[in-house]
Amino acid sequence: MDLRTLEDLLALIDTRSLSDAAAVRHITQPAFSRRIIAIETELGLTVLDRSHRPAQVLQAVREKRAEIEQLAQSLRRLRSGLAAAAPLVDICAMHSLGLDLVPATLDRARQGGALERVQVHLRNRDDCYALLMTDQASIMLAYESDGAEIACDEATVEKVKIGEDMLSPFIGETAAATLLAGEGREQPIPFIDYPDDSFFGAVMRRRITPRLEARLSAVAVSSFVPTVVAMAGRGLGVAWVPARLVEAVTGLVDLRDRLGCCPLSLVALRKRRGGKDASDGIWKVLMQSRGSGR
Repeated sequence: MDLRTLEDLLALIDTRSLSDAAAVRHITQPAFSRRIIAIETELGLTVLDRSHRPAQVLQAVREKRAEIEQLAQSLRRLRSGLAAAAPLVDICAMHSLGLDLVPATLDRARQGGALERVQVHLRNRDDCYALLMTDQASIMLAYESDGAEIACDEATVEKVKIGEDMLSPFIGETAAATLLAGEGREQPIPFIDYPDDSFFGAVMRRRITPRLEARLSAVAVSSFVPTVVAMAGRGLGVAWVPARLVEAVTGLVDLRDRLGCCPLSLVALRKRRGGKDASDGIWKVLMQSRGSGR
């Protein structure tokens, strides 16, 4: 059982509300609910009594609060002690950015002599922000879009735009030829969709699907962008993915001129702190790369 699990349980016990606990943990309620279900699966026991509306924390779980808090405190002390002995920079990033932006940033930091010991956490955007706000990550890398920005307190969190990208439609060459051949007949467009509660899913529903909804036909759904790219490459359907992610991928056809695309912003975030921090070197590299996002 890790520290995040313990802190999730404590938030749930203290607030006795999924929505309030999610707010305390800086995450959306659906995402927090999934984490509680995962905890129940891992422990092999029930945390919530779902026969009530709203669901209630079981009394047996509430009675263990002191023990859970004690274990969490022990893990926090252990982590602090290890960090002091050998500083470790925790970076959290959306999965898609773990394939290019994170390695490129660390490589530039290494070349500039600014590379510290690093641990990389690849998560969805909500989980990344939760890690940042609970001091389990020093730097966060993510995408934003108009209407899907990361809401944060500027007095507490520094957020800087470091680059731009485009959520663009791609498909394998053979499938593209078939799709384009039937373009004038208004045939259905098979596409790979994202879950409703994911960042790219929200962007699709706000900026892409309203214009094409009558023609789009979802053939698969995945939140893992590399899998989405692979399915598009095999011709299963059109996939709207960050263009930077497929620049080096051969055999894909860019359909943005026909199906439309959506601008994305690359942002870096970290908590404002007084004095020096182990993450300063990598943060400086990110600031120097502003405008390219590479």
